[in-house]
Amino acid sequence: MADDIDDLLDEVDQKFIQRKSTKAQPVNENASGNRKRFNKNRSVTSKSSRLHDDDELSKMIEDICSVEDESDSEKRREVKKLTEKKYVTKQQSLECSKRCYQAFLGGTRSFTGLATISSQRACNQLRCTACDFRVSYYDDYEWHQRSNYIFFRNNMPDFEKIRVNLIRKIGTRAYACQCSWRSITDLAPVDNHTDLKWVCGRHLKL
Repeated sequence: MADDIDDLLDEVDQKFIQRKSTKAQPVNENASGNRKRFNKNRSVTSKSSRLHDDDELSKMIEDICSVEDESDSEKRREVKKLTEKKYVTKQQSLECSKRCYQAFLGGTRSFTGLATISSQRACNQLRCTACDFRVSYYDDYEWHQRSNYIFFRNNMPDFEKIRVNLIRKIGTRAYACQCSWRSITDLAPVDNHTDLKWVCGRHLKL
């Protein structure tokens, strides 16, 4: 009798364990499937996030490049406008100005201004092509004999500095740039002084 009861209990235990194992297996499979789906979704989400970030970065780079292109384009337009304006101003200056038909030097008894064929005048717009400096002149003065190149190079056109080498002489006009100088009494062409590189720098038309 006792043996029969033990056999019965063993049989119940085996059936119960098998049933529990059978029920637990789908749960494990379901859990495994859920994990796989979760990992797959997370991978897809991560990939989508990276793609979104890449798109945002590309858009930012395009925006920056677009701003730089617009800035460069604006700068080019400004440079073009300035160049055109400078060219127009230069053309207008040339059209509104005129050169002496021949450049003259003269003392204070000579009129200054634009020299024409019918009116010889001492040019008051002389410019030196050697030092690229405007030629200044001082009425009723002449240069002292101690004047030299270094003196004019360092002091022109500051009158307070050069006056130490100016001597008062009525009727004489003292001319000078930064490399050459002359004391003139009578009207004469600049070409008579072959060492001078002075030319008419144009007179405005009145």
